[in-house]
Amino acid sequence: MTGIRPTGSESTPLYGMARLHLGPAFVEAWSAAGMHLEEHGVGDVRWLRAHLNQPLIEHLSFRLGNQLFFIWVLVPGELSFDGGLRELFLNAAAAASAHPCVLRMRLASRGFEPVLPGWGLSDAVTGELVDPRALVTAEEIEMTDWELLDFGIQIVRDSLESEGATEISWQSNLAVDPSVWFERGRGPEWVVVRAVRYPEREAPLPHNVDAMLEAYGFVSNLGHFASVAVAAEGENKERLLRGGALIVRFVGLEARTSAH
Repeated sequence: MTGIRPTGSESTPLYGMARLHLGPAFVEAWSAAGMHLEEHGVGDVRWLRAHLNQPLIEHLSFRLGNQLFFIWVLVPGELSFDGGLRELFLNAAAAASAHPCVLRMRLASRGFEPVLPGWGLSDAVTGELVDPRALVTAEEIEMTDWELLDFGIQIVRDSLESEGATEISWQSNLAVDPSVWFERGRGPEWVVVRAVRYPEREAPLPHNVDAMLEAYGFVSNLGHFASVAVAAEGENKERLLRGGALIVRFVGLEARTSAH
């Protein structure tokens, strides 16, 4: 069960978000799509999402230079790209200031391959071919709130892994809570992550955290809150740039265990 928290409202009720069925053909095509993009990136692709943890908003996402790309893998007979799913995808890409792309895959004699030439990407809105390298510029671009949260979640994940936690899953959508699920011998546990920019040193606790404890109680009453504060290295600590060096303040998880 995953709760959707509409952006900008910390006190709204939580709503259920359905899990998508991912058939074997889709998973195989998704894996082939990732390898195809990796080959075209020639070591320059920096993955943001390269997993199928749900909720699934974008299927793959990566940074190349100063640009972000969100990818929807389109496979005949599998997940369609229309209606609410398309809207969620485009809204998430807009929140991250990322290029929304579709990667159409087809089954060939040697397995799944892109339908289109080159990177195989088309713009999810216009349908035009997309060449990620052609979109990279020398411009310094500040991290969006989506990128900041994604980085904060990475810090929390790294900490959990170092402590021996297992079955860690996560998602970086700004409108979805919790951010992380994991196991460490007591059953499933979850974490709501918030990230703030320097000069802030501590993210505020969400007002609806008690509602989250109640909403997820049937799965787990072991909840946590994590604050991650981020500053840039150098003189201008407030300017967080894509690909830039960062300083992090993270003191660990704050337990929010339900009494029920």
